[in-house]
Amino acid sequence: MLILAAFAGAQFGRLDQRSIAYLVLNLIGSIILAVLAGLDDQYGFLLLEGVWALVSAWSLGVELRRASRARARTPQQPAGRSQHSADVQRRSNPEVVGDEPQPTGSGQERDGSRRSSP
Repeated sequence: MLILAAFAGAQFGRLDQRSIAYLVLNLIGSIILAVLAGLDDQYGFLLLEGVWALVSAWSLGVELRRASRARARTPQQPAGRSQHSADVQRRSNPEVVGDEPQPTGSGQERDGSRRSSP
């Protein structure tokens, strides 16, 4: 039933065939069917389901590595701050660059010193 659930989900556009959920359903379903085929001495079916399980496991590994690399490339946000809130703050306050307020036109620098006028 798990393989059929994955197949139906893909056919109806609910699951992407490269998604972790799809691949896990295929892997578990094919392992169960391979075990049952082996217990009933159905070697052709065992071969089919064994290969299905191997392909599903390989594809799952590829997708997990890809997802891991994508997470590693994504910059981490400070605790309690979402990227959305940082973006909103930057748009609503042009004096904020990154997460640090920038000096205004008051003539005073961050360290307390005065800027010279041009």
